[in-house]
Amino acid sequence: MKKFSRDKESKIKAIIDATIELINEKGPASFSVNEIPDRAGLSIGTVYRYFPRGKDDIIAEILRKNIAEFIKLIENSTKDATSIEEAWTKIIKAYMGLKREYLSIDAFLVEAAPRGSKLFNELAPVVMDFYGAINRILRRFDSFGKLTEEQIKIRLGLSFSMMRTAVQGQSVSPVFDSDEELLGYLLRVVQAAFEPSTCARAHGCS
Repeated sequence: MKKFSRDKESKIKAIIDATIELINEKGPASFSVNEIPDRAGLSIGTVYRYFPRGKDDIIAEILRKNIAEFIKLIENSTKDATSIEEAWTKIIKAYMGLKREYLSIDAFLVEAAPRGSKLFNELAPVVMDFYGAINRILRRFDSFGKLTEEQIKIRLGLSFSMMRTAVQGQSVSPVFDSDEELLGYLLRVVQAAFEPSTCARAHGCS
């Protein structure tokens, strides 16, 4: 049973790794599921056995993998933080690094699951779980006052949306002279998102 489980995991990993290679080489628009088998050393039947809906299921798995990787990264990097500012600094640095590493993948996810689509709605709980994990990491600093968990998740969503736009923009057409300048800007973005008036104006959640 354990051998079967390892065999399944290795095949899934091969499919995901092949997908990421293809996206990085060809770009998100040119990627095709039919190209995966040769790259992964598997049959097309095996690809669809583990990912019955093809691209949609692969997208979901990539998103889960990236989120799990990021959560583990920030849990390790923030465990010694002594203030909310230090924790956010470490989170933003980790986010900047991960987004740059997976820039093509991020573009692929956005293109394949646009806001309002069926796939976007399916993936929304995964993203909310991510915000929940960030919430748990930051809660120990007791810096959220009387905000409810739902209000915190909305503000985290606003923060990471703005961070994603800034990091992607900096990678394509740099506005900031250094990573430190970008980091300082993103820290101000986070602070603004958690000011009581900000979320009220944007989402009516205060």
